[in-house]
Amino acid sequence: IYLLVIFNFIWSVTIYIPYDYPTIQDGINASQNGDVVLVVPGTYMGKGNINLDFEGKSIKLTSLYGPQVTVLDCANEERGVTFWSDEDSTSILNGFTIINGARLAGGGIYIEGSSPTIRNCMIINCSADDGGGIFCDFEASPIIENCTLSNNSANNLGGGFYCHDDSSPTLKNLTITGNTAQKDGGGVFCGNNSNPNLQNVTITYNSAIETGGGIYLRFQSNAIMTNVLISKNTVGGSGGGIRLLQSNPLMSNLTISKNIAENGGGMILAGSNPKIINSIIWDNGSGGIYFSTATGFESSVLITHSDIQDGEGGIITNDNGEVNWLEGNIALDPLLNSNYTLKTDSPCINSGSSFFVWQGDTLINMMANDYYGSAPDMGATGFSCSSEIGDINNDGTWNVLDVVDLGNCVMTQNCLNLLYSCAGDLNGDGTYNVLDIVTLANCVLAQNCGG
Repeated sequence: IYLLVIFNFIWSVTIYIPYDYPTIQDGINASQNGDVVLVVPGTYMGKGNINLDFEGKSIKLTSLYGPQVTVLDCANEERGVTFWSDEDSTSILNGFTIINGARLAGGGIYIEGSSPTIRNCMIINCSADDGGGIFCDFEASPIIENCTLSNNSANNLGGGFYCHDDSSPTLKNLTITGNTAQKDGGGVFCGNNSNPNLQNVTITYNSAIETGGGIYLRFQSNAIMTNVLISKNTVGGSGGGIRLLQSNPLMSNLTISKNIAENGGGMILAGSNPKIINSIIWDNGSGGIYFSTATGFESSVLITHSDIQDGEGGIITNDNGEVNWLEGNIALDPLLNSNYTLKTDSPCINSGSSFFVWQGDTLINMMANDYYGSAPDMGATGFSCSSEIGDINNDGTWNVLDVVDLGNCVMTQNCLNLLYSCAGDLNGDGTYNVLDIVTLANCVLAQNCGG
């Protein structure tokens, strides 16, 4: 096997579209495992340039200069790309915008029983009954990263993204925004033992008619969600941000804010048992967390080291389950900036947990270099320092004035009141002390502070 991989790598060729072949599909048809099909900038339409089929090949289909200048326009006649021949992660789609796709399932991209890699793509204005943007089914586990799904629509489920039947996609560095579903899951829908892994995902301005404006997890869809922002999603029924039905996700470093619903503006639970760590649930219409009684199933929620509006008392259980309110929780205004980062005086800074075990299960285990400061921040985006490290007065240079400012605040133990005090923790240990002064003075003297 290893020799075959090496052989394919050595003998791989690059096929240029439209120079070597007139259409993208012609290039795919001519390719062999390990080849690259490289598409020059342009808008590609019609037969051979939409509804592209990888045919099970381990190839890389990539644009030359990225999605801004390389567009697959489906003209509402077909979808953009189909993966249904057992493709794996070595089948790579990179750097395209797919617009105006339309099919019964997967208006932009359709993935069935396959696990390709999709990178640096934009799926816009596509429509389907299920999965307006991307559709995954039958044990499909793609890796989708650095992509945007926007303004897509579904007549039924999953306006932006849909996964079903034992599918476990990895969604990393995605923006899912402005999508709509006429039924459930405006941004994302996952059901029937599908376990998506969401990392650094933004889910905003999506809407659904019935439930789950941002995301809907149904029937043992036990997602792992890390650093996920869920904001300004709306729904006509319940669960503006999140709807859970018989699902048990692990949620760490989420920010759920400004979502709107009739009940459970932040989150609604039905027979579900989420675990929430290092998260912020604040300023949602009709409450943050709401236990449904409609299904007859009891729920529970575990919350630790999180900022929950109105505290434990703000969780509406309707006597239909229990709240495990553990250590480290607060109910203080998180002081969010407009982009949901934390202001310098936010109580959520350094208030999370890097390691937590519950009933023998390790729920979070972060290394020291996974976060800045003495402890992780609460929320999806944390605190963002507006000044370069060491530039204490934020004038764009590192000089003796910065050393003096840092020295003064350390000596008076008043660094937290310094406007750009975040720049003073040079060794990242969450404190301001003589070690930071020495480090800054050395780099200023050596004229080697930048980077």
